Amino acid sequence: MEVKVEVTQGLERRMTVTLPDSGIDTQVEKRLNRIAKTARMEGFRPGKVPRKIIQQRYKDQVTAEVMSDVVQSSYGEALSKEDIQPASGPTLQSQDIKDDNAFEYAVTFEVYPEIELKGLDKIEVEKPVVEIVEDDIDKMILTLRQQRVSWETVDRESQKDDRIIVDFDGSIDGENFDGGSTRGMPIVLGSGTMLSDFEDNLIGLKAGAEKTFTIEFPKDYHAEKIAGKQAEFNVKVNSVSAPVLPQVDDEFAKAFGVEGGVEKLREEVRDNMQRELDQAVRVQIKNQVMEGLLSQNEVDVPNALVDEEIQRLREASLRDMKRVGDMKMPDLPMAAFEDEARRRVALGLLVAEIVKAHEIKPDAGKLDQEIKNIAATYEQPAAVEQAYRDKPELRQSVEAAVVENQVVETLLEQVKVKDVEKNFYDVVQSRV
Repeated sequence: MEVKVEVTQGLERRMTVTLPDSGIDTQVEKRLNRIAKTARMEGFRPGKVPRKIIQQRYKDQVTAEVMSDVVQSSYGEALSKEDIQPASGPTLQSQDIKDDNAFEYAVTFEVYPEIELKGLDKIEVEKPVVEIVEDDIDKMILTLRQQRVSWETVDRESQKDDRIIVDFDGSIDGENFDGGSTRGMPIVLGSGTMLSDFEDNLIGLKAGAEKTFTIEFPKDYHAEKIAGKQAEFNVKVNSVSAPVLPQVDDEFAKAFGVEGGVEKLREEVRDNMQRELDQAVRVQIKNQVMEGLLSQNEVDVPNALVDEEIQRLREASLRDMKRVGDMKMPDLPMAAFEDEARRRVALGLLVAEIVKAHEIKPDAGKLDQEIKNIAATYEQPAAVEQAYRDKPELRQSVEAAVVENQVVETLLEQVKVKDVEKNFYDVVQSRV
């Protein structure tokens, strides 16, 4: 076997393989002989079709099949001979049987880039330093109370946070439009359920009141037919109710499955907040480290890997749209996902290089703790924990996350880290 590898462009390579004694003619003859024994053709008995006719009808097809088999069987050996790890499957460019029965073919494929990490000492990371204080817990308890709010009918003008029930009819240029009319619709004022201009016009109204007003739909409104247009609404208020928050007592704690009263509830709330905080801090630090890694290391990425990632991102977006009930699936062009796909592929190659260079493997203790952290967010943590330990596909996803966290820990030893004091809600509500 003779192998020649050329650089065509970027990461693409053209590999020419020559097999001096391919044996293709012999293999073609053997297959034709097998066909001749069973071939059926009008005017001839089975197995008695003249050899010349068998040759005319089947030789080109059989030759192509044999050549394809030879390419497949020798391709891996040729890669191994040249110590090449392709990043994409091969594309056949040419194949030819020479006069001396040598077989030569050429394929193109992409290879992984050679990566030499640099600039790690130039990466700057801000590490949030947070202490959960009693006021933070009070605020979280208030959120829990709001989740169990009840409503009390009031005889006064509506105000922010009230729930009103309304009938309304909307029209554009005097014509009704889809979704512009309804009856008995509850709206919590200030919740953002409706457009802010619509909700603002409902403040200061008592039960039985009617009001006509005009609003303008945003130009980027999801319903294209009414986006950017003015609509007139006639509204009637059926009732106004004020929110009533439950008292924080033992019964309130039991409503969340907590036995032991208010103090026990506060302890569990603090524990949950700490887990959420720890996760948010890890994510923020990891994001900064990864962005810094990308900014300091430009990577030439294989187009084949980018195409695969584009397809994954597109399919994920379509699944998300179906999950929220968007029945009309939009046309999502591949180009819309290209930048993010290239970023992810580049980052994946950089992380893989760090894993290889430092021989990083998932730490058993960290893996165990990560599974416990995940399970703790469910109502039956023991069952969830066992599922992650028993099911390989679930365990592998956690292993990948643990390895990525270990990569971040490795990089944190080389980058510049600055502690920055922040409060709980600034950190957990931030997407940075």
